[in-house]
Amino acid sequence: MEILLIAGGMHNIALNYREKKTNIVNKDPLFLDSVPDFIETLDIMPKGLLIIEQSSSNQFNDNQLINLLEWMKDNNMENVPVVFLTRDYYKGSGIISKYSNVTIIVSDYIRIPIFLLKEAYKKLNIKEKENLKEETQKEEKDIVKKKKSILDRFRLNTKKNQEIEATEHLTNEFDKISKSICRVIAITGHRVSGVTSSVVNIATEASKRGLNTMIIDMDIDYRSTNMYFSEFHEKTKKDEEINASLIRTLAKPQDYKITTFNVKDNLWLTSLGYDFNDTRLIQKFYNSVKFSSMISVFRNQFNLVILDMPLDLLKNFKDALIYIDIFGLCVSNNLHSVLSTLRNLEVVFDPESILHINAKSKLLVTKYNNGSRFQGDIFTQDKICEVMISGLSDYFTYPISSAGIIPYSQEFDLQIERDIPIIKTSKDFEEAFGNILLRLVEGAK
Repeated sequence: MEILLIAGGMHNIALNYREKKTNIVNKDPLFLDSVPDFIETLDIMPKGLLIIEQSSSNQFNDNQLINLLEWMKDNNMENVPVVFLTRDYYKGSGIISKYSNVTIIVSDYIRIPIFLLKEAYKKLNIKEKENLKEETQKEEKDIVKKKKSILDRFRLNTKKNQEIEATEHLTNEFDKISKSICRVIAITGHRVSGVTSSVVNIATEASKRGLNTMIIDMDIDYRSTNMYFSEFHEKTKKDEEINASLIRTLAKPQDYKITTFNVKDNLWLTSLGYDFNDTRLIQKFYNSVKFSSMISVFRNQFNLVILDMPLDLLKNFKDALIYIDIFGLCVSNNLHSVLSTLRNLEVVFDPESILHINAKSKLLVTKYNNGSRFQGDIFTQDKICEVMISGLSDYFTYPISSAGIIPYSQEFDLQIERDIPIIKTSKDFEEAFGNILLRLVEGAK
């Protein structure tokens, strides 16, 4: 793939971490304001642009990027994928609503880490493959359709806005970030940390706000979503195809409308029924390759893909972590939960993978207990963040923030008995999960 690297003073560093099949067309450093003139000298059109914020010849401003994107539109390059690596999400958030070919990767660090450079190259390659596939499908069908921006799907239309019932301040906040590119969210944590309950309530909240949402229950050991969606569970006992929903979806994600379960309207679920025990099929399809293919398809079909992935099962998907936009790490406000989380990470992952997860995570403080204390002080969500990176792990050291707290309540167990998510029975939980969804969609900052 021929990529134009617009990295300024970081050119040589970024050059060293390109993928093997990636060809950088500019040998010398390039700055935003000189890109159009350089492209006009090329014999071959670049297949993608990687722009690093530090590459501006002056202090970076949105106008430089907008001018380049407008020039690309005027020169038939509006479909050429652009990955913009920045330290400020909101600096580019107003741009991606107008240009569907732009992907933003946010770095929370003064120096952009190596794994984000690698991720940027991978996203360009993935985007090129998606474009080629779309072009092939269009040629086969001989149908010309106006391509809708993937990011436009995050905009809630007027009708849906009228249907949403939620607190006004949350609705206003969602309007501000509705164009976010963060779409694949993995909710994870040690066992009994509230992973599945969080998945169900976050997905329900997203669906209520007009976002087309898919729940993927990757927990093939416990398959707990069966307990929260009784209709799905009952259907798995009668329909062998739905009983094997997750495996069939991993095998043919493009057929999701018949392999997954439509909970209601814009909320979908894929999991395994309790009776499914074909180990041969699990070994064949439950792997990083099939998972990555499924996620690539769902990115174009859903606004949000929410994964139920406990830490101990993430080991099966180390090579696919790059496909996850953000991890919601479930931790309770007690030292046992903190230590169990860090211990699980070190048992399952190598140091580089832990650093990657650390950098792309926000905490979900589950089963929050107002009376819990640490070293004499109330064990708040901010204190948990401090303790997590205090040196208890040699590799989980990047600063991490909290997406919010989920208060402890005896009502949690009643969700299963009533078959009703807790956000539908309590305004406090509705607001709690609404805020968490908001923070997760913003990305790891």
